[in-house]
Amino acid sequence: MNQSVPSAVGGNSAQSNVRVTPVQGLLVLAGVVVFVAAYLMLNHAIGLTESWAGFLFLVCWAASQLDLSKLPECAVGAFVGLLVAYAMQRLPPLLGMVAYVPILGVILVMVYCQIMGWLTVVVNLTTMTFLTIATMPLVQAHVSFPNLFATLAVGVAYFAGLALAGRWFTQRAAARQATSPSADQ
Repeated sequence: MNQSVPSAVGGNSAQSNVRVTPVQGLLVLAGVVVFVAAYLMLNHAIGLTESWAGFLFLVCWAASQLDLSKLPECAVGAFVGLLVAYAMQRLPPLLGMVAYVPILGVILVMVYCQIMGWLTVVVNLTTMTFLTIATMPLVQAHVSFPNLFATLAVGVAYFAGLALAGRWFTQRAAARQATSPSADQ
């Protein structure tokens, strides 16, 4: 259970094999609890009820180790997946069963793009994850997609902001440690 943690300053440095102690693990867990609680309170305060969308985004982005260069891909993918699922919810009541033809055509094109590795910012694993979950019958029947889009936007901003702040603090601490007098010895 005690696994290596990638270094925040250098992915392949000797520090990348540093083990987390049980006390450090508890401190990290406490931080996670605080940040999750803050996210839930923020959603509640602004009337957003689909908090799972932000957490699902975080899980998808975490698969790339919260790499900031992958943030646009994960965020756009999440919104595209939800948009197609929203079309699946809204168009059939308006247009009848014929509405499924263009929607399924779009999904087939998306799957083909995924297979071919094309349009990876728009069609990626995050896109397919959000599409799969948001097209489940229970979700389709009970979710408010405008609320879901807003919650996803808040989740992307919140978790990306945390990652940026964490990176900034880590870089400052590393710079401070590199310039400290004890670093010369």
